[in-house]
Amino acid sequence: MSWNSHLYVVYGVVYRWTSADSGPYCVLMRLLLVDTRFSDSRRAVEYNRETDDSAKVHGFLLVTYAPQ
Repeated sequence: MSWNSHLYVVYGVVYRWTSADSGPYCVLMRLLLVDTRFSDSRRAVEYNRETDDSAKVHGFLLVTYAPQ
């Protein structure tokens, strides 16, 4: 994930289910991130959608692999 001009590894999400007339849906609350620049307590970072600026999120890169 690119956020605040830095790259992070997303290792978890916190979400909640809510409902509307169209049915239940999932609302993303927080992203649990790893800042690979650090190896101490600064390594664990959290993006909170309610308090952090979503305009500073520049995108995601999804990487998948499969054995051949």
